[in-house]
Amino acid sequence: MNDPFFHNQAEKLSARVLAKPEAERLEELFGITLQRSPSKKDRDFALLERYEKTLSDVAVANRPKMGWAALARIVLASNEFLFLE
Repeated sequence: MNDPFFHNQAEKLSARVLAKPEAERLEELFGITLQRSPSKKDRDFALLERYEKTLSDVAVANRPKMGWAALARIVLASNEFLFLE
């Protein structure tokens, strides 16, 4: 999960998600990766504002990009993405 390829793919995925209107981004991320809509639990977990506040050393304009890339890494590393039931 620390491989540059993995991080690069998460950044590409987040760029694709960020191209959508803000209200559609989480739905897009889950649709692309997990082929489903995010649950209420998923929506509660994905509070990017909380994460973005920890990025005080990053320019404000870059925080959403970094936040969505981090969330993309989480989803791509999830058991649901990695394993087929």
